Amino acid sequence: MEGDSLNIQNKIKDNFSLINIILLIVEIVFLFFAFIVFTNITKDDDNLIVGIDVKNSDEQISEMTDGLSQNINTSIYDILSINSGKIEDNISLSDAVVREGSVREKRFDVAGVQYVSFIVDVTEKKQSYWVNYVRDDEIDDTEGAPEVLTACLDSSEYIYGAFDCVDRSNGLARNNIVKEYLGYADFEDFYAYIDEGDLSRIKIVSRFYEHSPEQDAKYVEEVKGFVESLGIPVELFEYYIVPVDEIEIL
Repeated sequence: MEGDSLNIQNKIKDNFSLINIILLIVEIVFLFFAFIVFTNITKDDDNLIVGIDVKNSDEQISEMTDGLSQNINTSIYDILSINSGKIEDNISLSDAVVREGSVREKRFDVAGVQYVSFIVDVTEKKQSYWVNYVRDDEIDDTEGAPEVLTACLDSSEYIYGAFDCVDRSNGLARNNIVKEYLGYADFEDFYAYIDEGDLSRIKIVSRFYEHSPEQDAKYVEEVKGFVESLGIPVELFEYYIVPVDEIEIL
């Protein structure tokens, strides 16, 4: 009886040891695959950050920081991926540059923000994109760099030829920018806004009951100047002087 008991105990020990060995092997295999997955994710993230380098951003744009530069690079990478498919590891995109003369910086004191826009040209892909971000006075750089928006250009802005560009705003990013910032414009003799039903139409309302065609033309030119100061082509919009009998109380 005592021998049988020892045999049973030995078998239990052997089985327990075998289970431990199997569990150890499973754990090692799991850790190995987890390491492979983590390595690939890290590699992809590295490609996302350093795969594109807008090399002259420091020269063209004031108050550039490492965090903002990284956000610009990442945003350009994103829109390039949408329009060009996956960017392979062996493709160098270090020739992306801020187009000379395209930078627009505008201060909006009433909103407490600094508005910046510019065009980035990517020679290797023969593509160009519009870039925009806003610095908020109440957010310090240590709290995080500004978010960056990229959008397709108007056909008149392409230097490599037009292509079927797609962006995440369905082509309405710049219309929405004008819609937002018209509210901060300090026009003296009139106000302007974009109709909710048509983002390509800017309505202009005189502050005077009577105004001449010459005054109306002046209003239109002022609005066009404001749109251009945002780095947005004036041709994107229709400019409509609202007659007295159509004026809505905003």
